[in-house]
Amino acid sequence: MSENLIKLIVECDICDHSEAVISKLCRVKYCLPDLGYYIVEVPEADYPRLERLTGIRAVHATAAIAAQSREPPTVANESRFTGQGLSIAFLDTGISPVRDFIEPENRIIAFKDFVNGFKEPYDDNAHGTHVAGIATGNGAASNGRYVGVAPGCGLVGVKILDDKGRGDTAEFLAGIQWTITNKDKYNIRVANMSVGTSNVSGEPLVRAVEAAWDKGIVVCAAAGNGGPGPSTITSPGTSRKVITVGSSDDDKVKWLQFNKIYHGFFAIPDDVFDYFPQDITFFKGVRDGRKAA
Repeated sequence: MSENLIKLIVECDICDHSEAVISKLCRVKYCLPDLGYYIVEVPEADYPRLERLTGIRAVHATAAIAAQSREPPTVANESRFTGQGLSIAFLDTGISPVRDFIEPENRIIAFKDFVNGFKEPYDDNAHGTHVAGIATGNGAASNGRYVGVAPGCGLVGVKILDDKGRGDTAEFLAGIQWTITNKDKYNIRVANMSVGTSNVSGEPLVRAVEAAWDKGIVVCAAAGNGGPGPSTITSPGTSRKVITVGSSDDDKVKWLQFNKIYHGFFAIPDDVFDYFPQDITFFKGVRDGRKAA
């Protein structure tokens, strides 16, 4: 094969015959049976030949995806429901084992890394940990002052974004397939994906999240950072089937820049800002504790 490889999403029947035909031209990176896709790498010169293969319904280009978030909530769990016995899959930059997730017991029940292949949970960006904290933090790090929406549920980390919060639709689709495959094993009832792409080739992402929904997983997707204008919702939040979550801004935020830990800006409400220690030790260990496969 030529070294000039391009990554593509191939839509076809998932079977041994299809894979054998495709493998003559491509390297199959992921087989996604619940989604009806193969993720392949093919020499650029062979792209036209791939489209003409028997049984190929469509070939989609992959696209860049990125983390989507603006600010943490000021309201979290105000009900008696805690999510005990259930789990949420976070398709993001990872999950760091901070106190809110591991005290008094470790609630990170599974971790899959599609970026670096590490076995132990980590987050080299902090976006995924931030999102998971909103959903499942139990207040251990704040003496109960800041508690997430479902402080009793289990956490399943699916790392599909790198240390800059960037990724590719190929790993996104592979993460969705892994989540569907392991739904019953880890009792995954919700999948959160605060990621998105505005690329026109977002159709495979929409089909993937709808496949997860049809398998009994409640999918929550980000609306994106481009609003509030028309046509600014990113894929897969454009799906009519899943829950798409947006946000609103007010004038009671201060902006902190985490130069070495968080690659970007993080909006902190005034009352929360006063709580944070000056050295931001809340995120200590974000880059630590990783173990290679």
